[in-house]
Amino acid sequence: MEGGDDLLVVEDDELDGNDQLIAGGSGIDTIQLNNPGGEDDSDIDAFLGAEVQGIETLRVADQDTYNNNDITIEIGGEDDNYDNINDNIDSATRSVLNIDGSELDAGEMLMVDTRGLDDEADGIDEDFNITGGDGSDRLYMGDNLDSGDTIDGGGGSTDILFA
Repeated sequence: MEGGDDLLVVEDDELDGNDQLIAGGSGIDTIQLNNPGGEDDSDIDAFLGAEVQGIETLRVADQDTYNNNDITIEIGGEDDNYDNINDNIDSATRSVLNIDGSELDAGEMLMVDTRGLDDEADGIDEDFNITGGDGSDRLYMGDNLDSGDTIDGGGGSTDILFA
């Protein structure tokens, strides 16, 4: 990704922790995870490890109405520890990662899991702004939930936050 506002569009399992470096530069950089139309009751998975850096937003783009797909986004974990350093600014500067599932319909669950993130490894806390959709969302924050995080469950009636 170059300078400016960049967009990288990915599909199910394309972010799997085995990717080449995905590094945002200046501007607002976004990864768009597509929730494809025409696939009912599928699971859409994404893993953000150390290969993802300097990205401000991970947006789930819902491309169909009520396809009942579950979206799972796992953040980091030990050897593949997610590390949102923006190398173009300062090695100690972290971007807040915005996870936007607001396009998801009722019957579609957003699950975000940060429990594998080891903030002890580098001593810097990662912060998240998470917005759910109209389904029943599950947010597993573990020890990573703190005053720097913002959680909005969206329109779902049975959203659950696990701390």
